[in-house]
Amino acid sequence: NIPEGYEQQPDGSWVFTGKSTPAADDGGDPDGSDADDADGGSDQQRFNQHRHVSLRFGTGFYTPFIAHVNTQALIDGTLAYRVPITEHHRLELGVLGAITFGAEANHPRVGGDLRLVFGVADNVELFVGATPSYAVVDFDSDFFASQEAFMMGMDLGLAFPIGEYVALGVAPLSTSFMRFLSDVDPIDGSRMPTIFAYNPTLFVSGAL
Repeated sequence: NIPEGYEQQPDGSWVFTGKSTPAADDGGDPDGSDADDADGGSDQQRFNQHRHVSLRFGTGFYTPFIAHVNTQALIDGTLAYRVPITEHHRLELGVLGAITFGAEANHPRVGGDLRLVFGVADNVELFVGATPSYAVVDFDSDFFASQEAFMMGMDLGLAFPIGEYVALGVAPLSTSFMRFLSDVDPIDGSRMPTIFAYNPTLFVSGAL
């Protein structure tokens, strides 16, 4: 060990200069911080946190709480910009595109994605999100006209960063409601219902 404040001379002797001995570079975070925990584990969440743009793809199912409507397949994609709040927590602002496939109807939608992400462990993130969107319900039968609707989704889930660029995740507590823009059913004149649904997803995301 180099004595603090001393410098070694060419002849091998030590001379006190009062200067601090520079610390060796351990190859930590790109921003100069150390990404290793005290226990020696690699903090993948902090590495991933420094990326500012993410692209996320998910798949799952959509189960509306309404009689005689079957569970449908769901795929979605989100492009988001990350705004760091603290070293481990961030806000994500994104645009969402999704489509649900069913036996009776399909409904594509576009909208926003607002998400708060909390780093809770080296390789674990907890997130809560809201996704307001515009949807079009396109019925398979020509007897029914397409209907426009407003949708709002709420997500609660976990993501697991794998290195600096990739994360896998799950949103097991994901619900939504759909409100048709037309209050009256054009077929029989009845009031259009508000449809609540359960729609959990699995996803993979990449960060830049």
